[in-house]
Amino acid sequence: MNSTKSITVLGNYSGRNAGDAAILAGMFSDISTLFPDVIFEVPSINPKFISESYSNYSVRPVGLMPWNFSIKMLGMPTLLSIYRTDLTMITDAILFDRKLFNPLFNYLSTLAILIPLAKKMGKKIVLYNVSLGPVDTEMGKKLLKSILDQADCVILRDIDSLHLLKSLGVANTRIHLSADSALNNKPAPKERVKEIMEKEGISKNQKLIGFNINSYIDVFISGDKKSLSRVEFTDIVAEVSDRIIKELNAELIFIITQHMDVKIAQEAIGKIKNQNHVKLISNSKYTHNDIMGIMGELDLLIGMRTHSLILASAMYVPLVGIIPYPKSRSFMREIGQEDRTIEFTNFNAENLFALVKSTWDQREQIKEQLQPRIKKLKETASGSANLLVEYIKEDFD
Repeated sequence: MNSTKSITVLGNYSGRNAGDAAILAGMFSDISTLFPDVIFEVPSINPKFISESYSNYSVRPVGLMPWNFSIKMLGMPTLLSIYRTDLTMITDAILFDRKLFNPLFNYLSTLAILIPLAKKMGKKIVLYNVSLGPVDTEMGKKLLKSILDQADCVILRDIDSLHLLKSLGVANTRIHLSADSALNNKPAPKERVKEIMEKEGISKNQKLIGFNINSYIDVFISGDKKSLSRVEFTDIVAEVSDRIIKELNAELIFIITQHMDVKIAQEAIGKIKNQNHVKLISNSKYTHNDIMGIMGELDLLIGMRTHSLILASAMYVPLVGIIPYPKSRSFMREIGQEDRTIEFTNFNAENLFALVKSTWDQREQIKEQLQPRIKKLKETASGSANLLVEYIKEDFD
């Protein structure tokens, strides 16, 4: 029997974001479990990261640097990868319209060029466990609708994306609702986590609270609301950190999941009075598996980046969500924790600490509530691989 065994995987996989790296790992695991002979091609500006991080899978990195005749995803390497493989999957949360026509930042306009070319080659296109939006411009909405209508199958990871799809008037009927592939990322082994904690001077005998923050401060508040400056934000983070250390008698670990966020974390830590009770763990030093393993040792995580919340929840850690964009709110709602969130419109030290204290006091009950929901989402995310059967035909004999 002839078999379809090669997939081009399109997403933002540079190695700088632990959430993106975890998405790729979870997706590889889920798909390879069903189709062990599949070969993945992953276009990336950092092919070394792909080959080193996913060496236990059949993965071929595809370089996207200028000397490869490419501007990020826009260029011959991606097009040739699509031509070589049997199926192209669009993944992650790259379908938004901010800086729409800047291929160094935005993938929506690039995909609007690549997808019609792929269809002319007779290639199948699947949007796999994706998040859609935000799209605020008419051109962005038009391009997103076009991509969705051309896809052979659309698998969404959250209900807000489904609402957006419907609002665009998409004609495609092959739409499925699933969950985030990063939920099925595997944490580092216990021995490795113990090694990291000892190296970083983190004691397992202490109560541990994680803090994840994001460097995009000035874009979070729009309309008639006053924007929050970087200085104001780090002042609030530092004040709440000191109260956590003093009033909750906990050690604090700043867990950074995007290289660019290290600087703002250092700025916030620099303002904390009790710095001897604070550690910094970053994915610039540790892998996405290490980060997830460390999260599993926490008693609570205060998370700002969506995938800090997702990775910690996958370890059944109680959460407080600082909400910078809709996908974080959507995830917290999906796991029944929307009342454990704070928006930037009412973001101050008093409100944040009150929410942390309330969550801390109920952490054992919250952990019990999370487990069945997260287990179900993990199963849902991995179930998306079954939808690829008609595109990845294998000889099971």
